[in-house]
Amino acid sequence: MKKIFIILIMVFCLSLSACRYTDEGNYEFIKKEDVENALSVYYANVTLKNGDGSEETFTLVENENYFYYNYKQNYYLVDKTNELLYSIKHNDKLKLLELKLEFDYIANKNVLVNLLAEHISVVNKEYQMSKKTTNINGFDCYEYVKTVKADANNYIKRAYFVDEKTGYCIKGETLVITKGNESFSSWYVNELKFDPEYANGYLDNINNYQEGVAQIEFDAWPDMGLGKLLPECTNGTFMFAVDYGQKATISIEQINSVDVKNYAASLVNYGFKEGKSSTNETNQFLYVTYNDDNILVKIIYTQSLMNLTIRISESSKEEIDSELGKL
Repeated sequence: MKKIFIILIMVFCLSLSACRYTDEGNYEFIKKEDVENALSVYYANVTLKNGDGSEETFTLVENENYFYYNYKQNYYLVDKTNELLYSIKHNDKLKLLELKLEFDYIANKNVLVNLLAEHISVVNKEYQMSKKTTNINGFDCYEYVKTVKADANNYIKRAYFVDEKTGYCIKGETLVITKGNESFSSWYVNELKFDPEYANGYLDNINNYQEGVAQIEFDAWPDMGLGKLLPECTNGTFMFAVDYGQKATISIEQINSVDVKNYAASLVNYGFKEGKSSTNETNQFLYVTYNDDNILVKIIYTQSLMNLTIRISESSKEEIDSELGKL
């Protein structure tokens, strides 16, 4: 089965954590493992500001069983227990099972971990720590600043804002001045909650959406879904196949009528009944068959275009009788 592997969050990570100043002149931070261990049941919403002024926001929500992800109009729910991935359609209250995608939720979660903990290996005695805290989205943060100057027109200034209670970096920013030209980028935490009731309620709401199967597109004969029930048509030129879960369509071009009729007749060797055929008023060849599981197959061949369309669907005895009655 061909699968597409996706990691969707790609960010430049800047971060810190609450600390104290040691006798040796270095800051002593919490361990990165402390951040990783804390992120078991949580809700996080983070905004990224790029150097061109554009903004993007991602949301991660997790509990023992589920992981939710939203970034750039991509919405996914991972069922960690059963290793299933759903794409989420909030407007329609749908969760669609993805059969051809793999999603590395741990890699995406680690983006958040790195934002909250990267300071551990970055900030040292060269950074100046503010004496007073600054409130950022409800977090009281100490600021740590470092400026590296070549001259007045060429320098880099980095600042990190660290929550005094948790030790997590809540905001990171970088200002780059090159020949007097300014480039500024930053990120900041809008919300970070470790309330199980909130996280569980958020995930339960999504998990209660109506369930379906996501559309799958194939660039070769289907190796899964309804298309896999049929033998591959080796004549003509394969164009595309789409599987909608309960229905699928396969398109073949540059195929002659003899090959189409031979293909239709071959379906009896794959568990389908001897079908019924006809030619309609537009000179299309039609063929309908089905199997014991009420899988309906309809073949439509347009001779003028040398196009074969195969439609496969999960059906019922009544629907099958109706299709056969049209021929």
